[in-house]
Amino acid sequence: HITRRITEEAVKWIGEKKDRPFFLYVPEASPGSRQECYPGPEFRGKSANGLYGDSVEELDWSAGQILAALKTHDLDRSTLVIWTSDNGAVNRNPPQGSNAPYQGTGYTTKEGGQRMPCIVRLPGHVPAGSVSGEVCTMMDVLPTLVRLAGAPSPQKKIDGYDAWSLWAEGGARSPYDEAGFFYYQVRQLQAVRSGPWKLYLPLAV
Repeated sequence: HITRRITEEAVKWIGEKKDRPFFLYVPEASPGSRQECYPGPEFRGKSANGLYGDSVEELDWSAGQILAALKTHDLDRSTLVIWTSDNGAVNRNPPQGSNAPYQGTGYTTKEGGQRMPCIVRLPGHVPAGSVSGEVCTMMDVLPTLVRLAGAPSPQKKIDGYDAWSLWAEGGARSPYDEAGFFYYQVRQLQAVRSGPWKLYLPLAV
């Protein structure tokens, strides 16, 4: 019942904070990357992809409940909503999700493990139906939200860039085009991406 409990708490919290600016972080716990999936009882058997698919159905329901709560409190047109994932489908048998057409699985530096969908919604600011293939990472969320909130940037240099132009302006280019993007496993450099190119390095033994 964890997805339902998380969702109900998020909806309740929105109602409590509706009269002032707020930041709500909802880290869903399912389906996750474990072999087992535990969708709520009312979602079991809903999909054609077993328990994993049922869990995805429940995530869809959860997102809908949160968006509905924003609309109920007349906040849906003034709230920035970011929906994304942390990694690609992992290597499980039977398969749970797909990273096609990209190679690699979750927890690898290949594009199938790293290139995740990200949906950004803010009516009147983020053009509906717009699509960007530019490099953007979860590291960019903090500096972007800090700038939008009008707060001072961290004094210490951090990874990540202000990504608002990628979300709100058509044709904006990623700052990683010039700086490059480096994929590490702890201290070992495993891959480097620059523009349309990506270099893979041999794994340390």
